[in-house]
Amino acid sequence: MTSNHIYNRLFPLFNNYDYKLKNTYVFMWESDFFAISSSRYCIEVEVKVSKADFKADYKKILWNGITKHDNILNPEYKFKPHKFCFACPEGMIDRKEINPLYGLIYIKDYNARYIQNPKFLHKDDLFNNPKFLKNLMNKYYYRNLELLKVLEYRHEDIKYNQKRLYNLYDF
Repeated sequence: MTSNHIYNRLFPLFNNYDYKLKNTYVFMWESDFFAISSSRYCIEVEVKVSKADFKADYKKILWNGITKHDNILNPEYKFKPHKFCFACPEGMIDRKEINPLYGLIYIKDYNARYIQNPKFLHKDDLFNNPKFLKNLMNKYYYRNLELLKVLEYRHEDIKYNQKRLYNLYDF
């Protein structure tokens, strides 16, 4: 199972969330999947495709010399998602292997389901944090620019191929 397959299963699972991003830096680390609910709570989902990938996640040291999970579990550190989950192929991670605050989502075929619901890490309003808002707005702004550029390239390709076909068949 690939990470893209897992991402594609997460979007429907979080269909009731207003905003969703994949592979983006909102906090001080990359979030594989990030969603914001209508009640302004954020959830991060870390996608794992192998046991080695899962174990390595706990060893990653951030810029501040602390691991991502030390930051996430530190009650004093507030610049983090409200909830955190792992998503993986069914049975790859056992719920005993994760912190009880974390959620666990199993992906099987075309279905995604919670095995363990995540608990709140904090309930602070991140939208009052200018750093969070700036990061978030930048992410959506640049994703929008990327999409516009892709559409522009595709439009140019279509025009080029139409011209080639027109010349080829001498309409």
